[in-house]
Amino acid sequence: EKPLEVFKNKLREIAIGTGLIEVKNFHLTSKDKQLKRMNITCEVVELLNSVTQEYDILRYWMTPSLLETLQSNKQYDYPQHIFEIGTVFKLNPQSDTGVRESEVIGVAFCGHDANFTRVKQFLDSLAEALAITYTLEDTHHESFIKGRVGRIQISNGAAMEKIGFIGELHPQVLLNWGLDMPVAVLGINITDVF
Repeated sequence: EKPLEVFKNKLREIAIGTGLIEVKNFHLTSKDKQLKRMNITCEVVELLNSVTQEYDILRYWMTPSLLETLQSNKQYDYPQHIFEIGTVFKLNPQSDTGVRESEVIGVAFCGHDANFTRVKQFLDSLAEALAITYTLEDTHHESFIKGRVGRIQISNGAAMEKIGFIGELHPQVLLNWGLDMPVAVLGINITDVF
């Protein structure tokens, strides 16, 4: 196996061992799901001549895919704690194709116990299992509640490298997705960590 695949399998085992359920979503999605419902604007990889607006871009970040899964499973009991390991696509003029593909792990805690503390406990256990040290930097993000969101950073020699985010989703985002329960999420760029 490729070393990256071995690393991804280790992450999968850690997540399942903490009680999370693995989900899989499409790489193709829509601007509505990736941007509008998340209260953000950014440049995404658009498809030329897409057949439908339901699948007109490549996935920019993992969180909307997890929220789509939660939206589809509202009729089931809570809590619903899920994760996905998959690919996200970002514009990058330096690459041959103009697109950078990265492997990412996304985690979503949904239920009465979903809060910043709960998702940070998972991050702590993940960091301990991988023997890495991280710091959290206060940040602002339109998809999250102010003061309950942070950038995850790890040391890369003398500099700190931003590898992901953690936080509680804003009530407007939950309303956009038709979700009634609080949701706390975590996203880490596996490619950068690896």
